[in-house]
Amino acid sequence: MLEGTTIEFKREFNEKVINTMLRQMIKDNSAGQFIAELSIEQNLTFEYTGKIFTENDTKFGQQQKQSLGLMLSDGRYTNLALLLSDQCPYTTKAAIFEGTNKEKFKDRKEFTGSIFKQIDDVLAYLHVYNRMRGVIEGAYRIDHPDYPEVTLREAYVNALIHRDYYIEGSILVSMFDDRLEFMSIGGVMPGVTYELMLAGVSVTRNEKLAQVFYRLNIIEAFGTGIPRIFSAYETFAVKPKIPVINGGFLISLPNRNYNTIFVNEKSVTYGSNEQRLITAFTNSSFTKEDAAMLLNISINGAYKLLERMKIQGLINAQKAGKKWIYNVPG
Repeated sequence: MLEGTTIEFKREFNEKVINTMLRQMIKDNSAGQFIAELSIEQNLTFEYTGKIFTENDTKFGQQQKQSLGLMLSDGRYTNLALLLSDQCPYTTKAAIFEGTNKEKFKDRKEFTGSIFKQIDDVLAYLHVYNRMRGVIEGAYRIDHPDYPEVTLREAYVNALIHRDYYIEGSILVSMFDDRLEFMSIGGVMPGVTYELMLAGVSVTRNEKLAQVFYRLNIIEAFGTGIPRIFSAYETFAVKPKIPVINGGFLISLPNRNYNTIFVNEKSVTYGSNEQRLITAFTNSSFTKEDAAMLLNISINGAYKLLERMKIQGLINAQKAGKKWIYNVPG
C-alpha cells in the first residue's frame, strides 16, 4: 500500500514539474500572456462557471467563450478556460493562526476548483472568522467587523487577477490575531509604484481574466481595488500595508478591532500596557497604585500612563476624596 502511494506521489510530482517547465518554455518564447495561450489540458468542464454566468443573466455558449478568450477559433481551449474550469489546477491555501505568528494553527484549508468557486468558498471561510465587535454609539449598537467585507473580496480578487500563472503554486491567505495577509506569486508589474496603485493606476498581468470579472460584476472597474481597500480604513488609526516582496505580491489588512477602542465614533489603537489595564479592570474600578502593581512600574509612571489614557478616552476618571478612581467605559 505504501509503495503504491509513493509511486502515485512521484507521478503527480513529475507531472507538476513537467507542466511548470512547459509553461516556462512557452513564457520564454512568447509575449508572456499566459491566459491567452493554448491550454495543455483540453478535457475541461464548466459546471460552476456556467452557474455564475446564469446567475448574472449572461450567456455562456461557444460564441461567448470565443469572444471572452476562453476558446480559439478552432475550438481549442486557452489557459483562461483552464482557470475558469472545474479542473483548474491552481489552489488557494488558507490558514487561521493563534497569535501574531505562524507557530500555532487554529484551522487551515485548501480550496480547489474553478476560480469562481474558490472566490465563493474562500470568502465564506473568512466570513466565519471575521468577528464582530459591538459598540454603543449614542442610542444605537454599531457592529464593527475585524475586516470590512469589501476589503476581503478586493484583496483576494486582486491576488487572482495579478498572480503569475506560469508558476505553479497556491495563493496563501493567512489570518492572525492582528492582521490578514493575501500572498500571490508574481511581483508588481514593471513601472507600477505604490503611489500609482493608491491612485488607481493598474497594469494587469491577466487582462482577459480581469475583463471576465468586470463583465460578471466581480470587480467594479479596473484599478479600483487598492483604493477601495484603503478607503475602508479611512477613519481608523491602522492602515493596510503592501510591503515589497521579491517574486510575490502581499496585501496585509490590519484587524481594525485589535487593541482598538472606539471613542466618539473614531478608533483609538493602544499598546500592550493599555491593553493589560483594560483587560484586567474592564468590570472594576482601580487606582494608580493598582495599575503600578499590575504593570510592575512606578506609581509616577502609572499616573502618566493613566493621564494619557484618560485624554484618549480609553478610561474614565473621577475624584474620590484625595484619590483618583479609574474605570473602563462600558
